[in-house]
Amino acid sequence: MGLAEDEVIAGVLELPAQLPRDDWAGEVQLEVAQLLGLAPDEVNFDFQPDPVSDGLLTRVHWVGCEQARILSLRDGVRTAGWRLDSVEPASHAAHRAVCHLKGGLDSLLTQAPQDWQFDLTPHADLGHRLPWAGPDAGPDRGVMQALQSAAGPRLVASGLALKAWL
Repeated sequence: MGLAEDEVIAGVLELPAQLPRDDWAGEVQLEVAQLLGLAPDEVNFDFQPDPVSDGLLTRVHWVGCEQARILSLRDGVRTAGWRLDSVEPASHAAHRAVCHLKGGLDSLLTQAPQDWQFDLTPHADLGHRLPWAGPDAGPDRGVMQALQSAAGPRLVASGLALKAWL
């Protein structure tokens, strides 16, 4: 399931390179909890290390939200007889869809959604890494504009489906 941008927070945390990887989750959890003004056990989060980090620091990109929101989604999906496998920001799903869309972002402007074709070949990084890993640490503007268009919901749905296949 994809969450709207106003339902999640995201950021980058710089951790000392010598900090054991097992401790990263705790650091991210504390950061998310502090920014949401909640107790650490009241947040859900995910994170991924930046593939390019300084030798002294490790940059970790993270997303987080209130745990109550995830529990509400899970309960609603269960009521419908389904199972909630994963939740991610809608922009991440849209980014995955654009990365695998034949013709890329330009296809959104030139093809109707029912004509979109996707390359299901797993790409190194593309469909799985966070949509921002550059120095500005912000989401891709083209993807964000596409999310605001009429094709936005279909793009998110495509990206969520691709996650299951890739």
